[in-house]
Amino acid sequence: MFKIILTVIIFPMIIYLLSWTYHRTHAALLSDEGRWLKDLENFEEGLLKKHVNPNWASSTAAFKVRSKIDSIKKAIKKKEGAIDFDKMRIALMQASAFLQDGHTHIANYSDDVGDFPFRVKWYKDGLYIIAADKQLQYLLGYKIIAVNNQPLKKVLKKIYTICPSPNESSLKMYSELYITKPGLLYGLDISESNRKATFHFENFEGQNKKVEICGYSEKQQWLTIRDMPHYISPLYEKNASKPYWYEYFNDNKLLYMKYNRVVNNSVAPMDNFVQRMMTLVDSVQVDKFIIDIRNNRGGDAFLTTKLVMEIQKRPKINKRGVLYAIINYRTFSAAVSFAGNLLSKTNVTFVGTEMGDYNNMPGDAKFFDLHMNRMTWQASELFWENTYYDDLKNTFSPSFVYETSFNEEFEGKTPIIDFVLMDTLIANNQSWRQPANTNKYLNERYRFSPDKTLTLDLDKGRLKISGFIEASLTHINDSTFEAKNLRFHLTLSNDQVLLIKKDSSSRSLPRLKKNEFTALELVQLKKYEEARNAYLSLYEIHGDGLHGISANNLSVMSSYLYHGTQDNRMQMELLKIALEMHPKSMMPLGRMSTSKKIAGKKISAAWYRARALWYFDWKNLDNYGKSFGFL
Repeated sequence: MFKIILTVIIFPMIIYLLSWTYHRTHAALLSDEGRWLKDLENFEEGLLKKHVNPNWASSTAAFKVRSKIDSIKKAIKKKEGAIDFDKMRIALMQASAFLQDGHTHIANYSDDVGDFPFRVKWYKDGLYIIAADKQLQYLLGYKIIAVNNQPLKKVLKKIYTICPSPNESSLKMYSELYITKPGLLYGLDISESNRKATFHFENFEGQNKKVEICGYSEKQQWLTIRDMPHYISPLYEKNASKPYWYEYFNDNKLLYMKYNRVVNNSVAPMDNFVQRMMTLVDSVQVDKFIIDIRNNRGGDAFLTTKLVMEIQKRPKINKRGVLYAIINYRTFSAAVSFAGNLLSKTNVTFVGTEMGDYNNMPGDAKFFDLHMNRMTWQASELFWENTYYDDLKNTFSPSFVYETSFNEEFEGKTPIIDFVLMDTLIANNQSWRQPANTNKYLNERYRFSPDKTLTLDLDKGRLKISGFIEASLTHINDSTFEAKNLRFHLTLSNDQVLLIKKDSSSRSLPRLKKNEFTALELVQLKKYEEARNAYLSLYEIHGDGLHGISANNLSVMSSYLYHGTQDNRMQMELLKIALEMHPKSMMPLGRMSTSKKIAGKKISAAWYRARALWYFDWKNLDNYGKSFGFL
């Protein structure tokens, strides 16, 4: 036992203390200019080398980051006197923002930028105070219209320069956070002090009110708009402390599930929760099934696979006009992954507003430190393929776009749910009619991507990609059909299928011969040795550039295989292939170490667990502790 404590706890702490002492001593020996120049070198290396793909959203992102860093270095060398820490932090955040990645940003800004004692939220009609310290409770429900005599529009324009955002929804999400940080407002030249600012509000009567607020207080007693007289909580705020819950309304045959966080509830694990909910689905009439993913900031993407596959198995709920998902700008990270998989694997209809990230996006950030000035950053080390492999830089607009106003929420109204209950247009869409001129010879298998197969069924007006991704086709004309949920068209000729995406780019899908199979198809056919060779060949050709064969995406796919087929061997073999290509990856190691059920034997699970601990990022243990609220 002592050896275990020494290895797992004491030894890493000794290494951390030695490292901390070295860096603090080194920093003390350097000048202010020298410390920043050293940190800028580490910043550029950490941001561009640790990130899975700096140019994922823009081909010029890495160039812009380097140019910004070069300009910062030149400014430092010309600077006379002390270097303003708050201004430097902003300059680095602006450089990082060029990557347009919501998971790549400064990680410890809250240590010294302060915190105004209020919280805000965007509504259709503006930015409102939704929580405040007891001393400022009179501000609850007030709308921010300016900061330090600068109109909110101008303030937001400055804040947006530091937001690590790929789209407008993500800008809204991060602006809610950054406007509450006095050090950031000062660094952006919005306020003259890094400790306080003057906010201009509009109250309930439409009158303007100016309040100077300090960003540092020792103790805060929070109140929210829920504590205000006459406030009526809308349905989606019920059970806010639970990561997920559902309720069946017999009057209108509505099954409503609220998904607050993509985490496991130890009292009601996600798999058990899904099974109970599906047992209910099988036993009652369900006219509408709503999954509400608003304000879900993410978590563990693996936890959603069973829910997606259980929906896909049930035609009763997996159809237009029955299955709906509500999303908004605060739907982020693993919640976006869940939405993307619903989009590509079920017949869901989305309502609400655009999410805070792209369908396919970087994530799972790794920490790196700028030791000279005690700053910690994080950069995405993985890329998540939630829809299909070249569906890049895309976020989809809901079929019904609606943003709730402050008064609607305050009065407990649920206009989006009301729309779903009344929606018959989508439910009454015409069924597929095969055009007479369509060549049935095209009902074949095609290479959709290097590792996946598209199967076309023009008799039923459907397509499937490796048995998981599916879409109903709608007519454009006799030779062109739309896979609406996947946002592409298929144009058919005598011998070819051409895929045309929303941005007008296109590619031909080669027809597969009867004895020709893609890598994932071989796994599904249980030809595991052939599958292994196919994946290794793809990795030799594409390396890490083909996201579908990355360790994290293969690990998630293994989970979908299991929940779709209940075949544990299939899951295990795909994880073994992932580990052969990525032997140090925590994703397949973690999956294989979760239980002997996956690894096959108890001793095997222990071996994979030991390997996962060996490859864990121990040097950043303190940062992980802070990130998850333990330190």
